Amino acid sequence: MMNLNPSYAFRWVHCSAFPRFAEQAPPLPATTAALEGIAASALIKRMLDGKTTKAADDIGKHNHVDAAMAHHVQTFVDKVLSLGDEITCEELLTFHLDPHIAGRSDVIVLNRTKNILYVIDFKYGHRVVEVENNEQLIIYGTSKLQKLNEYCMKNGYPLVQLAIYQPRALHRHGIYRKQVLNHIDLFTKADHIIERAEATLDPDSVATPGPWCHNCSLAARCEALAQTVVNVVDTVTSNHVAQLSAEELARELEYRDAFKDIVEARWKAIETEGLERQKHEVIPGWTSETGKGHRKFTVDGAMLQMLTGVDPWEDRKLCTPAEYVRRGVSEEILDTVTEQPTTKRKLVRQSADDIAKIFNTGENQNASI
Repeated sequence: MMNLNPSYAFRWVHCSAFPRFAEQAPPLPATTAALEGIAASALIKRMLDGKTTKAADDIGKHNHVDAAMAHHVQTFVDKVLSLGDEITCEELLTFHLDPHIAGRSDVIVLNRTKNILYVIDFKYGHRVVEVENNEQLIIYGTSKLQKLNEYCMKNGYPLVQLAIYQPRALHRHGIYRKQVLNHIDLFTKADHIIERAEATLDPDSVATPGPWCHNCSLAARCEALAQTVVNVVDTVTSNHVAQLSAEELARELEYRDAFKDIVEARWKAIETEGLERQKHEVIPGWTSETGKGHRKFTVDGAMLQMLTGVDPWEDRKLCTPAEYVRRGVSEEILDTVTEQPTTKRKLVRQSADDIAKIFNTGENQNASI
């Protein structure tokens, strides 16, 4: 029987085929973002286990642990410690006593004095994760209440605070976002997840594209997602026009967001696969290139003026390198006081000139033989 990881519940609750597809697909290499998340979680555990006193002490001792991560983790751990003293970290929990739905929670705090159960997930990524109806947190909260059944019988069910702590994402409700539920509301939400989990056991379960396709390791191979994108951009002809009502306009805007999510998920997935496969095979009509970032000065304003004799200031701020050229600094001199970082590789469509250059190079090589 396949294992349903709560971390991916936001996928398999909406896309029943995801677990079955995932079992058939080879694992993909971990991304930098994923490795950073793993490093942050490991640092949190070391601190809550008492192996590390201050997060800053681990800077440079473990992969991906830098000053920024140490600051965010320290702030998170301080928050956790302020909630209560009965804390579990990476606790193995099974959902509704079903061993095929199991995973390890980030942090759970039981405050017996206030009779509140805090179920907190630390997210280190930049992409916003919402706390409202978060399936992963609902699974962990429900599972923990079941383990605390004896406590609940003696003291009554605690209020459950589901929370997302995400220090690097911009959100109107800040970095600590919470939803408070009583046990009845929590179990009601869990019933829906149980129903969706059962649907994944169907050998003919279907893939359902949506926003949950973002960063899905199977998105590049998913026929349902590919066909959905094709349908989104399919051309429809008509000789009629219509004025949208306010309600219709609102619905179109909702469609726009949904279409954007689906198309972006598909494009990101096939670009990643294309870049990887281009290392050992030809992708007809496409090539890859490394982009260039914006040029930046490598010395301060006083040094710039001393080296070039040209004033680099504009409203008390340094002007841009492009503006500096317009003020009379030559490109040759500018190259010595600026740098232009490269950006990650991306797929680009080959032009006719690009293809001609390839063939011309081949002809020239043949001619020299």
